[in-house]
Amino acid sequence: MAKITRKGLVNSLVSTTIVLVVIFMFCVIYIKGFFYNGVMHVVFSQISVLDTMSEQLEYSSQEEYKNQLIDLVHHFSESQKMELILLDNENNTVTTSSGFEVLYQYNKTQNLKTGTEDTVSIGGLGSQSIMQFNHKIKNTDFKLVIMVLIDDINAEIKLLMVVLITIMIAILIFVVISNTYFTNSIVNTIWTISRTTNKIAKGDFKTRVIKRSNDEVGELCDAINNMAEELGENERMKNEFISSISHELRTPLTAIKGWAETLESSANNEEIAQKGLNIIVSEADRLSAMVEELLDFSRFQRVGSTLNRENLDIIAIIADVVLMFGDKAKREGKNLNWSGFDQQVIISVDQSRIKQVLINVIDNALKYTETGGTINVSAFFKTLSEQQYIVIKISDNGCGIKEEDLDKVKTKFFKANYTKRGSGIGLAVADEIVRFHGGKLNIDSVENQGTSVEIMLPISEPLEENE
Repeated sequence: MAKITRKGLVNSLVSTTIVLVVIFMFCVIYIKGFFYNGVMHVVFSQISVLDTMSEQLEYSSQEEYKNQLIDLVHHFSESQKMELILLDNENNTVTTSSGFEVLYQYNKTQNLKTGTEDTVSIGGLGSQSIMQFNHKIKNTDFKLVIMVLIDDINAEIKLLMVVLITIMIAILIFVVISNTYFTNSIVNTIWTISRTTNKIAKGDFKTRVIKRSNDEVGELCDAINNMAEELGENERMKNEFISSISHELRTPLTAIKGWAETLESSANNEEIAQKGLNIIVSEADRLSAMVEELLDFSRFQRVGSTLNRENLDIIAIIADVVLMFGDKAKREGKNLNWSGFDQQVIISVDQSRIKQVLINVIDNALKYTETGGTINVSAFFKTLSEQQYIVIKISDNGCGIKEEDLDKVKTKFFKANYTKRGSGIGLAVADEIVRFHGGKLNIDSVENQGTSVEIMLPISEPLEENE
């Protein structure tokens, strides 16, 4: 995790430094331009004044004009701020505003654009920095040179540069601290998530990630906790399923083994032999049905199922299944009623699969209904979103299902009542079969009042379409 922290810190530092350097360069250029342009503006104003004054001079000879220019330079009003030098046409110094000889030639380091015929340059004269302006007086051979000391200006520029550098360093320090804090907050959470998921992978489904924020990382923590809860629930249901199916398998095996031993010791008793053989066949059929149910569930979980559809009368199929359970209902003292239907309803179904669904639902209704109870089976039409369905409704007045268990009853391995026989996968398979037919299996129940199951199958489903 330290690698992620270092990588994030380096990336943020590099990108921030590049941005700050670019900003610093633009700021330096702007600051220099601001101060130097201010000096140039002042000097050009003085040059304009000098030009006006030189044009107003009255003279009768070139020598007299020269003397008047010298007098103009000597009385230059801004001589305390800048040096004014008068040059002849050979660039020889005629006079200066200070009255002292000034070294005209100096070390030029930079030429500035002025937008006029005048030239401006920056350079050094000894240990001092100066800005020099060269201006040719109109209609004469004389030139004016104005030299301005810019040491104070450069000092202010350097001070502002130091301030900018200080601000940049402060920003970099802030970036390092904030990035480290932010990265560590994420990395620590990832480290916690990593340890938690490793525990979950090893089977500890009770461990949870502590949620510390409501952002995307917090949502990830919620997702992992939900995953752990679902895995724990699935593990619990799987263990209960194994326990339940073991019991379900052991019961018929015990009966088969017991009656086989009885037959072995009572070979000459034809009545006992016949009864024992009937029980063995019955229990073997029961075992075969459970194994087939498990195989069906396994096939549906892996790749789904291919439906062998035919155009059949669904009403006739319902009547057959109800008739199949008639004797069992009478033996158990329960009422199984089929309200009938006054017409054929031809739909495209897999007969064996739909029978499997009806058998499972009606068997559950009988299983969870006490002696004297009633199971009603009916059929009717229903239209949803312009799609017409035939609805098969199986309702009972049995023990019902708890409200909190209603959403789970179609989940694999789930059993709402562990006192009753069954593997807990029958409704999961039934729901898959109905869904593959393009239909819906809806369950409504009130505890201690009864359960109602609606199997909705589309009437207009084409024969060729197999899901």
